[in-house]
Amino acid sequence: MIICFEGIDGSGKSFQAQLLARRLCAASYPAVYFWAGSHSSLTRPLTRLCQRMLGMPSIWKPQLARRAESLDDRLAPAPVSGQVGAQYQAYLVAIRRLFRWRMIRGSWMLVSLLEHTCEIWRGLLPRLLRGQIVVCDRYIYDSLVSLAVVSGQELPWLCRTPLLGLLPTPSKSFFLDVPPAIAFQRKDDVADIALLDVAAPLYRAAAQCLGMELIDGTMAQDAIAETIWQRTQPLLADVPRAVLQEDSRIG
Repeated sequence: MIICFEGIDGSGKSFQAQLLARRLCAASYPAVYFWAGSHSSLTRPLTRLCQRMLGMPSIWKPQLARRAESLDDRLAPAPVSGQVGAQYQAYLVAIRRLFRWRMIRGSWMLVSLLEHTCEIWRGLLPRLLRGQIVVCDRYIYDSLVSLAVVSGQELPWLCRTPLLGLLPTPSKSFFLDVPPAIAFQRKDDVADIALLDVAAPLYRAAAQCLGMELIDGTMAQDAIAETIWQRTQPLLADVPRAVLQEDSRIG
């Protein structure tokens, strides 16, 4: 069984995914937490090269930009885009102009999705073969959102790609919906709120297209965890409980 969590940076998906895996283990279900984001060992260097050519080197060192701010600045109720945000918007305009070429857009989409698919399978397969419930922090849907960001393509169109069939469909997908302003306050490794402003509506569109369970990520953490647990329990009706083996653990 696969259960995945999606949402923008700062939505709390990593915390809730780890919490669910621990709770399943405590209830004698062989569950494991797995970060299924993309390391992008092939496409990330190309992306960085494009950004540097367009004058955006600072976007890859966001922690330096945020640490320079005071605590009061980071907790401001309505942070606004600064220099990094302006650079990011300029980058999107330039890269989307490049992606108007169908061959470039299609090739990038194929390479990105296949790369992420292979990464996920390498992590999923041994865990599934051991009969574990895999709680995924992110999934292939992250790549769809990234593609929508850089290409400007509509999410409903991207969600129809047959490449999604290369991975198993999760038994349950949770989308933690959090406004960008709140997520930005929570994360000090996001360089500018503009990055979240662009991604947030795309995650919501993906959640709607793919039938994810919507969770209000602004609730208290305990309330979120209890809601997730209640919505997960019906999946466990036919899952046998067992004495956990040594490898049925978080990590």
